[in-house]
Amino acid sequence: MEECGRAITEYFRAKPTNKDVKDILSNGENNEMALRVVQLLIAHFGEDLTGLILLTDVKLLVNEDEFERYDCLLLKNCLDQMPDIVYCPVTTCSKPVTLEPNSNLGKCFYCNYAFCILCILYLSHRAVREQSNLVEMYLASS
Repeated sequence: MEECGRAITEYFRAKPTNKDVKDILSNGENNEMALRVVQLLIAHFGEDLTGLILLTDVKLLVNEDEFERYDCLLLKNCLDQMPDIVYCPVTTCSKPVTLEPNSNLGKCFYCNYAFCILCILYLSHRAVREQSNLVEMYLASS
């Protein structure tokens, strides 16, 4: 983070994009690097700093169990917005699974369950390969 943070700070020093960026840069190097980078980017895009909630702020305000739950929900929310992430259909697992590009098959890294994301069943998909129109028929019917 230090190296990237310095590069981002130097970029804005060389080409400050607005008054808010200049104000943050004029505060000097007193802030932690990660915080300064976040402030610079928020100022550059014209966002309001008052809406910024850092994990450290949340951690100070809640107990450890609540923070862990918050952190898990935040991660789940991010994963739910990613089109190449699905969840393992095995109820005892339910871990996130990354799909291969242009594929309807998923394989869970945690429990090794291989499944079709269209029908959520464990399949070798040999039958689908032998009769390739099955997937098209399935998609057309839904």
